[in-house]
Amino acid sequence: MIRRCRRLCFLLCVLAGISYLLFNASSTDEAKVKGGRLDNRHAHPLLFDKERDLENASDDDHLDDDDEDSDDEKATEEDGAELSGSIVAPNPPIDPSQITEEAIYEDNTKVHVLLLAYMRTGSSMTGRILKMSRSGIFYWYEPLHMLERHFVTGGHPELPYRNKSLVEVFTWSSVAKGNVSALLRCDIENVYKGALLDGFVTYSAQTQQFAPCFETAKTTSAWRKCARDMTAACKKNYQATAIKCIRLTLERAVEVMMDDHKVKVIHLFRDPRAVLLSRHKLGYTKWRDLHNEATAVCARMARDLEVTPTLTGPDLNERYAILRYEDITMSPNTAVQRLYDFMGIKPSEEEVSEAIDMISEAKANLTSAQVAQAWRQAITLQDARIIADACHDVMKNLGYRLDFADETELKDLRVPAFGEPPPDFASHLLV
Repeated sequence: MIRRCRRLCFLLCVLAGISYLLFNASSTDEAKVKGGRLDNRHAHPLLFDKERDLENASDDDHLDDDDEDSDDEKATEEDGAELSGSIVAPNPPIDPSQITEEAIYEDNTKVHVLLLAYMRTGSSMTGRILKMSRSGIFYWYEPLHMLERHFVTGGHPELPYRNKSLVEVFTWSSVAKGNVSALLRCDIENVYKGALLDGFVTYSAQTQQFAPCFETAKTTSAWRKCARDMTAACKKNYQATAIKCIRLTLERAVEVMMDDHKVKVIHLFRDPRAVLLSRHKLGYTKWRDLHNEATAVCARMARDLEVTPTLTGPDLNERYAILRYEDITMSPNTAVQRLYDFMGIKPSEEEVSEAIDMISEAKANLTSAQVAQAWRQAITLQDARIIADACHDVMKNLGYRLDFADETELKDLRVPAFGEPPPDFASHLLV
């Protein structure tokens, strides 16, 4: 009888201990989740190199919400739900003893191109020009998309954004820079796993061909095999790597340029009045609060343009170029040729012709130049002036017309809406 009592007491103590451990584990998890956000230092060791990334981000900060890309860049909710279960884990640590000679590849790429842009500036179309050189460029379409979601949602990319201020923080985070740098160098084993499982990989023929391998890789060794195969193809079979990205600041891009002397940056802009109107049509801009919305959108452009005059000397000056969307649509032949010349790529005549035809293709009986100026028919003079007031410095530095005399002049497409920028910026113009 005494033995039975002792056993019963022992079992009760064990159960109490297990309950205590479970309770503490639950409490720890709850402590990590604050306001629906997982503490990223526990969830993903790569997310923050400095405490300030989170501490300096306020829930009340107003920013340009580049949550989803567009022009054809808007991911569906189904895509997010389908991928969410596979992407939250960081890359597995690499054991140096397992790296064989077969995993070391000579890099034959001559140039690494970063197309740096903003939402609704025509980056998808410009990206299509880059990938027209089918055999020449290993092209990535918005590879930071899922990493941004991971960053903003605290390791739960399937959740909606709770702290949209972190979208802006992400653009100048070290993890964004690090992944761009790795992708440009074809260093696939050091890329965030979610980027290789994102639906956006299907937007490029070069990345799409490896999607099935990553999707079916169930072990670390299988994943590494996919990554190494992709690395080998990227380095050996292409003249260049290229990334279209709306999720990085110019300051961080310059750091990538300094670390890798093969990197060239094409910095794409568009008239803020056209950008704001296009964003509004997609539901990204509250028109009733237009001045604040315009201020937020142009704030990031303004910060980037503060860096531009510092890019002097042959090393940086020759590897950075400003491209305006309007120049592409108004002068497609010149724009395409100068783009390829800047990159040092020699596409076939057929590929150049296809790129020019793609830009010049009429839409709704309008030429590409008319499409680029279509915002002037859809906006009022008052609203155009509100945006110009909020974006004054950006528009002035990029050569955009600040005002029109009246509604008639605004609607008259024979009156130019852009011209020559100031010398510090004109010297960087590609077209």
